[in-house]
Amino acid sequence: IGAGLVGALLSVQLKKAGYKVAVYERYGDIRSIPSTGRSINLVATARGLRALSTLPPEMKDELLALGTKVTGRIIHTDGNEPIFQRYGKDDS
Repeated sequence: IGAGLVGALLSVQLKKAGYKVAVYERYGDIRSIPSTGRSINLVATARGLRALSTLPPEMKDELLALGTKVTGRIIHTDGNEPIFQRYGKDDS
């Protein structure tokens, strides 16, 4: 299984189901992955948080502790002011 976001979660689930799992990652350090100059923000939305709930509680807690809570994103448009777009109705 690949070591991306879904592969990592899938490997835990398969292991819990009794399968022997091998996880492979092409890059030893994600900072060495070739880039086209754009960044990608990884945000755990409600659907992603539900997926994390399938992990053992201590693993979920460790992963959440690595992150930062975000309430929205900034959209940069041509020549206009940046626009803040909230992810939900409130900050909960």
